[in-house]
Amino acid sequence: MSDGAILGDAVGEPRFEDPTRLLLRIENKLLHQTVARTLLPVENLQIAEDLDSEADLDAAEHHRPDIALVGCTVPSNYLIANIARIRLASPGTRIIALVPQVTAELTSTLRAVGVTELTDLDSTLEDLLGCLRRTRRAPSPGRLDAAQVQAIRARLQCGHKLSAREREIVDLVAQAMSNRQIASKLRITEGTVKRHMRNIFAKLRANSRIDAVNKATTTICCHLPVSSGSHGKVSVKSTCLGPLCDYFDSAQRPPLSA
Repeated sequence: MSDGAILGDAVGEPRFEDPTRLLLRIENKLLHQTVARTLLPVENLQIAEDLDSEADLDAAEHHRPDIALVGCTVPSNYLIANIARIRLASPGTRIIALVPQVTAELTSTLRAVGVTELTDLDSTLEDLLGCLRRTRRAPSPGRLDAAQVQAIRARLQCGHKLSAREREIVDLVAQAMSNRQIASKLRITEGTVKRHMRNIFAKLRANSRIDAVNKATTTICCHLPVSSGSHGKVSVKSTCLGPLCDYFDSAQRPPLSA
């Protein structure tokens, strides 16, 4: 979604019939800022687009946006984690996922965790506004139900279960290091690196080194603060992704269904 692809279709003065609060959360800062600038002139659309994670969560919890536009440039657990953040903090917020390419498999996965609409990076301004309007009219998704909890847990656990050494190796793979270079860096044998890579592939269900890095990225760059507050309310506090997985696994978690 380049500046031209969005701005070039901006004909007339687009507007929403009803006041609409939009939370914008896209992991690529340039794309995030481009979308924010593009939607800024839309009448009756109020955008919360702070790039800081905690500020985003505060916006979701306290301002209860009508819509959240959550996006990533590479499909990964980053997207699922950010959707879970918003679904927990503001159950009534409808969610649009902005993804590189809409596929049947991705659509099924994201619908399962409560996403209302999907759009891709080739969308024009007209496409995006149409998606926003449909989403604004859609029913509220409500609190996470048991099936959605299971779907989120299954996606997030893949990165959570890597050992410290495996995470270290994934970091080096992300720097385009070969097995030999990794072995030299960590002062272990190349055979040991290969063994760790086999375990990483198995745990993440990855089919390539790039796929492994993408699937492990959530553990490194995503934070999902959750804690149980009074009266069974889910409140937001600063922590790392690991406790989110523990939260979904915990028998003590508060009820999440409506």
